[in-house]
Amino acid sequence: MTANETEPPSHESRGTLRERVLDEVARNGAQAAAALIGSAWDRYSATAPAELLDAVRALPGEILIDNPGLIVAANYLQQLVAETDPDRVERTQQFSITPASGSTLAQQLVILTGTSATQRMRGDFADARASAADARRRFEAASDVETAKLLQHLPHLFVQWGRSLETAGDGRGEAHHEYEESYRLALHTEQHQAGRRAAGHLAWYLAERGRLRAAQDWLRRARDTGEAQVGYDAVIHLTAALIHTDGGDRGAAAVDLARMSVHPIGDYWAAALWVRSTHAATAEERALVEADLEVELARRPPAIAGGAMNAHYLRAAAVNLGRFGVDEREWTTPGDAALNAIAAYRRGAFHAVIDMTQHAIGPEASPRIRAAALLLHAAAAAGLNRSSAASEHFERARAIIDREGLFRTYDLIDVDALEDLAGSRGVPVSASVVGGGEAALLSTLSKREQEVLVQLVSDRSLAVIAGDLFVSPNTLKTTVRRLYRKLGVNSRQEAADIAHRAGLRPQPPR
Repeated sequence: MTANETEPPSHESRGTLRERVLDEVARNGAQAAAALIGSAWDRYSATAPAELLDAVRALPGEILIDNPGLIVAANYLQQLVAETDPDRVERTQQFSITPASGSTLAQQLVILTGTSATQRMRGDFADARASAADARRRFEAASDVETAKLLQHLPHLFVQWGRSLETAGDGRGEAHHEYEESYRLALHTEQHQAGRRAAGHLAWYLAERGRLRAAQDWLRRARDTGEAQVGYDAVIHLTAALIHTDGGDRGAAAVDLARMSVHPIGDYWAAALWVRSTHAATAEERALVEADLEVELARRPPAIAGGAMNAHYLRAAAVNLGRFGVDEREWTTPGDAALNAIAAYRRGAFHAVIDMTQHAIGPEASPRIRAAALLLHAAAAAGLNRSSAASEHFERARAIIDREGLFRTYDLIDVDALEDLAGSRGVPVSASVVGGGEAALLSTLSKREQEVLVQLVSDRSLAVIAGDLFVSPNTLKTTVRRLYRKLGVNSRQEAADIAHRAGLRPQPPR
């Protein structure tokens, strides 16, 4: 690009930069307009910073929210225009803007949300949470007339608030509300891509906590909303991989992980390492994840790798890879206590396991953490010949595992210990208990889907099956597609094979 291309244009011949930006938004969209500002940045920041600032302010709010660097840039320009200290942000390595007195609600929320996103990317997770909470409070205090003007921006604002709350360690479930609101408002304003993004975030949020039934519903909504997005669909595949891994279907999970790998992972990098470490079953697979873990730790600032949820995911990955011992520091979350209990169980410290799991089996713990802690407590109690406590805790763990499909949880304890616990309760140890596998997938099917699966075992055509079930061929095809997606298969034969292995057989035709 030549210098002439970034010369401040003649107002008469080409219009102001602001006008060019507005024209670019109308013609080619917000991303193209942001690129125009980027191409003109060097020249304008040196010769006409006020005009450049005016152009940045002309960008739609959602592009500023999704590109918080533009908020930083606007702050820099504000310093230049005010003739204060434009290097303040770079020197302190912090970023915080307080909305000016008299600014509109939109300006306040965009500034605070952009600030929150920037703080999150720098590893200032507590500050990011505070900025998001401040934005939320201002939104809730605003009048209906003010919020109505923001309707198109709200899906983007809500999803960013959710990300900041979640990555800061959302023990109170606040991010769930932000994602759900983002999805609802996106559909209301016909912003289907924003709705897909919000549903994907919420599906992950639920799956990570072990609420797999709800996660599967939101995963379906994400896939059914909008079109595939290279920039944002990684979380959809990551969620599917976790659900399949929890259910014991390593093949389907491997496909999901492969699909995830072609998308930018963004700030789910630590979560992806955890899921991959959970999925790894061979020494070679674990070695590959371990190597990638070392690479990521080397390239990430300590504040990001060691903060909030990232730290939890990395510790969980280390436990899966056999690299983590008991952390003697004070436990701050039920998740910390559960991870320590896993390490203690592996070295046979049963008394320590019982002590640690007491901090992870309360109602404040997620279903995933609670199921793991209860199972570890049961196994440790059995090892100490406390049969009554072992039986009670195993039954509580099994109820959560069966309800949510968290079958891989059983892998946390020795197979012999699991067989003893199951036997003491009269529960047969089978594929439906140890590892889950296809039985876990079958449990996700609706009654109608189960009926259709049984019929797919036969050699009858779909038209004949549709007539037998009193539905139209198109309705049956829709059910079959949904059934394939849940089972992670691509053909009738693959679905029939699963049905055969589960002992499902069709009734003789009427």
